Amino acid sequence: MRLISAFIFLFLIQNLSAQIDDRVFVAGEVIVPLDGEASQIEIINQNSKQGTVTNAYGQFGIPVREGDRLRFESIQYQNFTVIIDENIIKKRKFTVKINDEINTLDEVIVRPYDLEGNIEVDARKVKTTFYAAPDAETVINEYEGEQPYVRSQTITENYTTEQRFIKNGLNIANIFRAILSSREVMEDHRLPKNVDVMVRKMYKDSFFKENLDIDEDRINEFIFFVEDEGLTKTMLKKENELDLIGFLIDKSKEFKSKD
Repeated sequence: MRLISAFIFLFLIQNLSAQIDDRVFVAGEVIVPLDGEASQIEIINQNSKQGTVTNAYGQFGIPVREGDRLRFESIQYQNFTVIIDENIIKKRKFTVKINDEINTLDEVIVRPYDLEGNIEVDARKVKTTFYAAPDAETVINEYEGEQPYVRSQTITENYTTEQRFIKNGLNIANIFRAILSSREVMEDHRLPKNVDVMVRKMYKDSFFKENLDIDEDRINEFIFFVEDEGLTKTMLKKENELDLIGFLIDKSKEFKSKD
């Protein structure tokens, strides 16, 4: 009888441990309207009580399991909750796109609407008069191993252009994909209007200068240059982001050497 009781006890302990340890680390990204701020959005797992914040590009990481409720809180937008489903667990990533729409609900609860873990949220924009967020150039959140994003890690001047660009600039691949896959470029070989404005709204004015040493007024010229110098559709695929980044770094050096 004691032996049976011991087995039952061990079985219960094993089950409890499995429930505690079965969360997986997923990477997330919050996409905000062009006039919005993607950094310092707080994400709280209401089930595990763990939390994190987005970095300057809206990226974050957090341990979750199916059914967990992630609470997104921001001084700029109405709070909302995302319920984790099995597809997010399988993909280990998901994207939340905030639409700046009028919403009269006290709380917005959403579930992923496609197999890629893409989520759209209609969240009321909140009028604010003060927001003392840390400067994105000096405060970043980064993911190391299986630890959550760590706050207040500064970017040092010791990083090479390549290291700094890869560390902070993965999202540049997204803007190049969006621009160079547009109908105007594909059919008429011309950039969408105000593409430099689009880029600067998604990234700080200093982004191109600091990471590629490209002045803001030459962004259009640089985009056409890399297109003419061998940028392929294959490079624009999501799985080839690092190849695209390496290509852009190399071509930025060639572009500057022409002057």
